[in-house]
Amino acid sequence: MYSDAGKVRRWAKEAIRRAPGEKNCQYLLQMAEGHACWDWNFANHHKAVDFYRELVEANPDEALPYAYLFDNLLADHRADEAEALLARYARMPGVNPVHVGIYRAHIALARFDEPTADRIVEELGRQYPDDFVWLFEAAQYYAAKCDYDRAITLYERSFEREPRRPRFQDELMAIADIWEIRGDYAKAAETYGRIVDLLEKEWGFTEELELQTAKAELARLREKA
Repeated sequence: MYSDAGKVRRWAKEAIRRAPGEKNCQYLLQMAEGHACWDWNFANHHKAVDFYRELVEANPDEALPYAYLFDNLLADHRADEAEALLARYARMPGVNPVHVGIYRAHIALARFDEPTADRIVEELGRQYPDDFVWLFEAAQYYAAKCDYDRAITLYERSFEREPRRPRFQDELMAIADIWEIRGDYAKAAETYGRIVDLLEKEWGFTEELELQTAKAELARLREKA
């Protein structure tokens, strides 16, 4: 599936470069890469919301469908529905209180109440300063607000305190993205070098597509640097 999307991306970009005024290939690229969409009738997530709401109702004790339902509700600023869902989610056994707090912050953001959202995230940080979940979620929060210095610091701490082995590459990918957004391709390449090292040494990858993709990104960023 990832490979198929890669083929669509490659050929759609080539077609767009040859005919930038044609819309069909722009749409294919938008779908393959998840680009932003201006038209609300295409950009809203009501179908995803309906699907995951149905899944939550059928599986009320499974936490993961709640997460996807939150994501799609909040993406559309459907804060009241997300708040009602959070009341149910918070009562589930074993739910991490950090996740509950983070959702509260994002519900505030969905209501365009940034000061309240900031206060919630900061209070969670005082309560759980070294908690891996808070470190990662706070990094995500600040990255989305373009507070990149704070995000990088938190991503690094999150990666350091990640309890699972082998570790996932999410924090490093986010750090590399931030450096590339800032135009510091050398630091972005250095971070992708760490990703390659992680995949080879912790995951034991040798020829897997994920490793090859990381190496291709490393080569691309080195060339731009």
